[in-house]
This record gives sequence, structure tokens and C-alpha cells, in this order.
Amino acid sequence: MDLVCLDIPPSSPQEFPAANIARCVRICANVYETDSKTQNFESDILTRTDHLNLHNKDPTAQAYVLGNTIKMALYGRVRIANVLKRYSLNQGDTNCREDNGCEWEMTTDQCAVKELDWSRIKCRSKDSIS
Repeated sequence: MDLVCLDIPPSSPQEFPAANIARCVRICANVYETDSKTQNFESDILTRTDHLNLHNKDPTAQAYVLGNTIKMALYGRVRIANVLKRYSLNQGDTNCREDNGCEWEMTTDQCAVKELDWSRIKCRSKDSIS
């Protein structure tokens, strides 16, 4: 059992970047993994609807490969996710070319993604009105 000292004030909360709130869609895509230099098909990816257009080559576009559920929430759940960035041919690696269907590249970053079920939110809001 850990001892708790009551004479010390609590520490400041940890700093986190501001949440990125956006409407997203679930897609399937080929993902290039730099470490193993392989191309893998991922079937549980979230991307913003404005990043969905394959002709949108915005290098700052991100997507998220969803992993395990961390916690259930009132209107959905929180999941761990690996961050993807747009794949770029100018990296000199020909193992995964855009004409072979590679759209995204795995990064080493991870984040938490909160998925909300809009039908549950709408149902709850109707219940609170009546």
C-alpha cells in the first residue's frame, strides 16, 4: 500500500494540447509502415471528412488507425489510436507507391479518440425535451 502525505498540495494537472473536434468517417486504406517497409491494409481508420478526398494531397492531413477501447463513455467510447500522415512519394522509398494504393503512412505518435454515437445523442436529446 502506498502512503499518502496530506501536507503537500496537489500538483498541477498535466498539460494536453487542445482537442481536435471534427466530423469523421470510417475508411479502409493501405498504410505504409516505415520501420518494416511494408504496406498493410487497415480496415478501421478514421479521417476527417475534409481529408477524405484522395486528390486532396494536403501534407498536414491526418487519419487514425483505431485500436482497443480504453474506456466506455456516456455517448460512445474512448479508443487508443495510431496517428497516420499522408504518404508522400518524395521520400525515396519505392516499396509503397501511390499508384499501388498507398495513401497513408504510420507515424510513431499515438492519441486517444473519443467516438460518439450520434443516434444515441439525438435519442437522449429528444428524451430530455419531452
